[in-house]
Amino acid sequence: MFVITADQRGSRSQPDRVDAALRLVGAAPLVRPFERTAGDELQGVADDPAAALGVVLLLVRDGHWSVGVGVGGVRTPLPEQTRAGAGEAFERARVAVTRAKARPDHVAWTPRGPTPRTPTPFCRCTPPSSPAGARRAGRRWTWWSRG
Repeated sequence: MFVITADQRGSRSQPDRVDAALRLVGAAPLVRPFERTAGDELQGVADDPAAALGVVLLLVRDGHWSVGVGVGGVRTPLPEQTRAGAGEAFERARVAVTRAKARPDHVAWTPRGPTPRTPTPFCRCTPPSSPAGARRAGRRWTWWSRG
């Protein structure tokens, strides 16, 4: 599963943009739709990587969001409300959005695998054919981080 958490940048000095963002991503094919989770934050759940990527691109192009994507399992059955969800992907989304706030592109993700104890400023997944030599383990990409 893919949990996408977006936090509005500059929310203390800017108008609330959550309702506009909810309209922007409202048609996305998600398992649980985006909803406001806390103040200036929204969260949604996808089971399709293309849908998750599409939503991330919409929010990034909007220009007002730090976006974190957590990849992993979720506690099932998923509750009706996104904000009531729990599990590895939700925890990883929290780590990722915190990391995204410190990145110049305002996007980060935390894939399956060991969750960093402290957020690192750079996390990247590389394809197996790359010189970095990321390995494919089952259906998961291994990843490395550089801080």
